[in-house]
Amino acid sequence: MKKAELIKIAEKYDMDFIRHPVTREGSGVWCKSGELIPELDAIVEGDEYPVVGERLLLAGDYTYRIYCPTSWIDIWGWKD
Repeated sequence: MKKAELIKIAEKYDMDFIRHPVTREGSGVWCKSGELIPELDAIVEGDEYPVVGERLLLAGDYTYRIYCPTSWIDIWGWKD
């Protein structure tokens, strides 16, 4: 998967950045949904190097976390 593809998906599902709590280094994007999202499920179940994903079911909501190279995100958002 390319960075531009992940940016498009993140915007489509209003995903927030995953950040280290101290350094604020970005490592991916995440969102919650009451329903499964097939496009994100494809990332979770696929092999889209260098992107990896996970899906958790907590209290009836699905949480998707999509991890990408830290070089794709800086402290302000997506790197150009």
